[in-house]
Amino acid sequence: MSSVIYGSVASWRLGKSLGIDLLSTKGKTCCFDCVYCQLGRTLHLLTERRQFVPAERLAEELESVKGLDIDYVTFSGMGEPALASNLGEAIELVKNIKWEVKLGKAAYSFLPINTACRKDYLFYILAWPLSNLRS
Repeated sequence: MSSVIYGSVASWRLGKSLGIDLLSTKGKTCCFDCVYCQLGRTLHLLTERRQFVPAERLAEELESVKGLDIDYVTFSGMGEPALASNLGEAIELVKNIKWEVKLGKAAYSFLPINTACRKDYLFYILAWPLSNLRS
C-alpha cells in the first residue's frame, strides 16, 4: 500500500509543504491532457468525480504525521485533486488536526462548474481564516 501523504517537501514559496494525494492512482488521473503538465500524459482521463482514497485511510495517515513541523498542506499528487469526491471531507480532516498551516491546491481544474465540486471549493476557501492566505 502506497502512502496518500508525502513530504514534507521544501518549497521556496511555501516553506515546508506536506503533500496529500487523494487520487493515489498508478499514472496521472485528470480531466485534461495538457502537454506542459509535469506529470506527463494523462492515463486516466475522467470528468466524473469519485472517491479514490477512503477518508478513513487519510485520517490514519494524518494521525501518524500530525507532529511534523510544516507550513502548508497541499492537495496535489497524481492528477487533479478536485476529481476526488471526498475533497471537502479531506479538508475537514486536515483542519481537525489543528495544525497552524495554510492550505494549497497544486492543480488547475475546470471542475468548479460541477455543483458538488463548487461546494468543496467553497468549503476549501472558507475552511481557513483569511489571515492564512498568501498571495
